[in-house]
Amino acid sequence: MFRLIRLGPLFVLSLFLLSKPIFASDVEYDYAFDGESFLSWRSLILSVDELENPFESMPYEAMGEMRHYASLKEAEQKAKVRDDNVVQAEVHEQLVNLEARLREQGHDAEALYQQRNRIMAQRINQMNSPNPAVIDKEWRIAGFMAPIDFDGTKVTRFFMVPIAGACIHTPAPPPNQIILLEYEQGVELKGLEYGFWVEGTLETEVTTDVANYYDGESVVETIYRMQADEIHFFE
Repeated sequence: MFRLIRLGPLFVLSLFLLSKPIFASDVEYDYAFDGESFLSWRSLILSVDELENPFESMPYEAMGEMRHYASLKEAEQKAKVRDDNVVQAEVHEQLVNLEARLREQGHDAEALYQQRNRIMAQRINQMNSPNPAVIDKEWRIAGFMAPIDFDGTKVTRFFMVPIAGACIHTPAPPPNQIILLEYEQGVELKGLEYGFWVEGTLETEVTTDVANYYDGESVVETIYRMQADEIHFFE
């Protein structure tokens, strides 16, 4: 059975952690003011071993030069694909100069670039991989609604997201921070800011669809789903 309740805004602020990947715990919980526990959205992120991140302590100027270095490396690759020898030579010269400047500051530009690529690949894998520790188990989780399908004024299919307005008023979270829910009977949606929680079995399934509301829409991808049997709103 699925039940929904309204949540206070301070609790909602603790629901979503996206700025950094999760490395240690497989399952975490968040708590409402009344002590009710909910599966944390952090638990939907695949746990991985943390890679060394040399950029966290890098001086601002060096970070700027590394961003430029990364953009030049991408430009170099594009020039190679086009077989543009002139551009390749120009970019190569800039790369050599940047490498020399960074070396003077004690940084190995190519090694840093390769580590940056490994970190990015790890985070992309996290965003697109379900956490096996939470799959095919029953959980309660709190969030907000991003409608997909309506039957009149009732929502019959929607994305559940950790922050109000996500996918409509703000960009969609990554696929591992979205859950697809279906509710054939439909439910009246008073507004995107109304929080709720659901209880049910969390499954994994890749789905791409369009979240839409009267003032916006966006294409959204998720790797999680739940089937709603019943929904109850509480005042």
